Amino acid sequence: MGVASRGDGRLWRRAAGPPSQAHGGGPTKAPSTAHASTTAKDFITNIVDQLPFPQWALIAMCVGGGLVLLCIIVCICRCCCCRKKEEKKKKKAGALINGGGGGKGGGGKGGGGGKGKGGGGGGGGGRDSSASGGIEDSQFRGRLQYSISYDAPNAQLQVEVLKAEDLPAMDRNGKSEPYVVVMVLPDKQNKKETKVKRNDLNPTFNEKFIFRVIPAETANRTLLFVVYDFNRFSKHDIIGEVRLPLASIDLEHITEEWKLISKSDNDEMENLGDICFSLRYVPTTGKLTVVILEAKNVKAMDKNGLSDPFVKIQLMENGKRIKKKKTTIKKETLDPYYNESFTFDITTDQIHKVQLVISVIDHDKMKKNDMIGKVFVGSEATGGGLRHWNDMLNNARHPIAQWHSLSRPEEVKTALGQR
Repeated sequence: MGVASRGDGRLWRRAAGPPSQAHGGGPTKAPSTAHASTTAKDFITNIVDQLPFPQWALIAMCVGGGLVLLCIIVCICRCCCCRKKEEKKKKKAGALINGGGGGKGGGGKGGGGGKGKGGGGGGGGGRDSSASGGIEDSQFRGRLQYSISYDAPNAQLQVEVLKAEDLPAMDRNGKSEPYVVVMVLPDKQNKKETKVKRNDLNPTFNEKFIFRVIPAETANRTLLFVVYDFNRFSKHDIIGEVRLPLASIDLEHITEEWKLISKSDNDEMENLGDICFSLRYVPTTGKLTVVILEAKNVKAMDKNGLSDPFVKIQLMENGKRIKKKKTTIKKETLDPYYNESFTFDITTDQIHKVQLVISVIDHDKMKKNDMIGKVFVGSEATGGGLRHWNDMLNNARHPIAQWHSLSRPEEVKTALGQR
C-alpha cells in the first residue's frame, strides 16, 4: 500500500486493491457453498423465530406427525396381509366342501353302507356331498363318520362314533378338544358322550353306544350327533351337529357313512345354566373339599325374570345319600357368585364308590323351591363328570376346577338309577 502526503502535512494510506489485482491476476469468483448454507440456515431460523410457538413444540409436532404416518403405513400393510389370508382360507374351505362327495384321494368310503373302498358317489356309503351345496364357507364345520346297526328282536340301536375330520379350530392354539354327544330324539334324557380328544382337529373316537328303540318307533325317531369343543374354565362350545332321521336309514343292514357337520340351532339342548366348582382330595387325611365357585346363565324361575339360586351338594353311595350341604342364597340373580368351601371325610377305599350330586335350586319363601338343574361327578359318571373326577384323583392335593352344564333333574336321576 502507498503512502502519500496531504496538503495539511498529514500522511494517509492508499487502500490496497484486491490481492488478485495487486498481483496482476484477473478477477475470481467468491466462495458460494458456505455462503448458500449460511443463507439457508438464516432463512430457516428466521421462519422458526416468526412462529407463534416455541421450538420444542415444533419438534414435538414433527415427531408426532412422523409416528402417525408410520402407524398409517403399518395399518395398510396389515390390512393387505389379512385380506390375502382370508382369501386363502375361503379358497381352502371351498375346496374342502366341493370335494366332500369323495373320500380321501377322490374315493368315497364304502358302497351301499358297507365297508370297503368304492367310487365317489357309491350307494350312500361315501361322504355326503349333497349337503355341501347350501353350506357357506363360514358355516363349514368339518365331517363326521359313524356306523349304525339295528337289532330289531332286542330293540337295540347300536351307534358307533368313528371319527371326525377338518374340524374348525376353536382354541387360541389353533386346535380343538372335541367330543360328541349322541341322543335319539325326542328322548333327550338318554344322552351318550364320547371321550375328549385333546388338541385334535381330526379325532378318532371308535366308541359304541346302545339305545333302546322298539321297531314301531323307528319311523318317528331322529339320531342326533352334537360335536362340542371342551373347555375346562368356560362353557363348552358347540362346533356343530348331524341329524339323521331313522326313517331315512336302511336298518336291515349296517350303515357306515360320512356326513357334513352343520351349524347347530341348539333347540334340543335346553340351556339351564352352567356351574363352576373345584374338587380336591387328600388321600393321607381322607378329606374331599368341594368349592362352589359360581354359576352363569341360570334359568329364570321367578316372574321378574330372575332367580334366587343356592347350591346343594349331596354325597351319594350305592344310590343312598350319605351327607348333604348347602350354600347361601343369592338374591335376584342369574349369575350367582359363591366361592364357598365344603369338606367331606372319605376314605381311600370309599372314594371310588361315591358320587357327588350338585344341584342348583331356586329359593321361594311362600312355596316349594324350584329345582333348576343338576350335575353329578364320580367314578360312575360319564363325560365331563367322569373327566373331572379322574383329574382330581390323578392330581391329589391340588384343587381342580371345571365348568359343567346343568342337566335336567330327570336325566341325572336316570343316570344314577342305571348304575
